[in-house]
Amino acid sequence: MILTEGDKLNPLWISIEKHYAARLEELRSKNDAPLTELETASLRGRIAEVKAFLSLGKDKPIIE
Repeated sequence: MILTEGDKLNPLWISIEKHYAARLEELRSKNDAPLTELETASLRGRIAEVKAFLSLGKDKPIIE
């Protein structure tokens, strides 16, 4: 999925992006706490998913 420039300027996307950026910070701070191996793996998976979602709003490099 690729967002257009218009999509990226849409107020809904901007609100969602802010929400997920805050969620990413929350998950990262939880990752700093002592956790079991399973909890750490689960948390890192959620962090990866949030980062993948946020990457939708990033410009993709042009490969020639």
